[in-house]
Amino acid sequence: MFIKFLTCYFEGCSHPLQGLVPDEVDDFSKAFPELPGIKHAAIRKLRHELGMNTQQIPHNGFQFLKRFHYWASDSITYGKSGTPWGEHEIDYVLFIQVQDKEIHIYPNSEEVAQYKFVSKEEMLHMINNKQLKWSPWFLGIMERGGWAWWDHLQDALEGKLSTTKIEFFDPPKEFWASFNHLDHDKYLGVLSVNK
Repeated sequence: MFIKFLTCYFEGCSHPLQGLVPDEVDDFSKAFPELPGIKHAAIRKLRHELGMNTQQIPHNGFQFLKRFHYWASDSITYGKSGTPWGEHEIDYVLFIQVQDKEIHIYPNSEEVAQYKFVSKEEMLHMINNKQLKWSPWFLGIMERGGWAWWDHLQDALEGKLSTTKIEFFDPPKEFWASFNHLDHDKYLGVLSVNK
């Protein structure tokens, strides 16, 4: 059986902005599990990146699942020694399920080259295809919960699989660059942490 659903892995999609109305910034400890701010950010980015009519997408339909902390260098584009860009961020994973008639995608060509609805089997086949390139955040998230959420979609959508934990992961070695060191860990660049 194939279920068409819109899954929002909000890495390049979340980026909550301060000072917007409605507010996109949550105090996680007070806003969990609702997290209204990150949901507003997700809706804004669905409009921006996928050109979706988000009036059809209910704000309260989003379900937060987990946060991931990761870093990666754009060494695939720029090589290992002269990499000017990279990412070091905390990503929120949100799911939402909407009806086919509510999904109208008009992608922003500066953000999205192609899109495709796939089954789990198709996605596994695509990830194993060495000719296709995947962002390190997507692979990391799929390896650390994505497949299980897909297998247990109803539980994920009902919040039964949500957690307050932030899971850190290093990128695959092909996303390391010369400025990365073996002693870099999840505390690198973090202003304050509870160790």
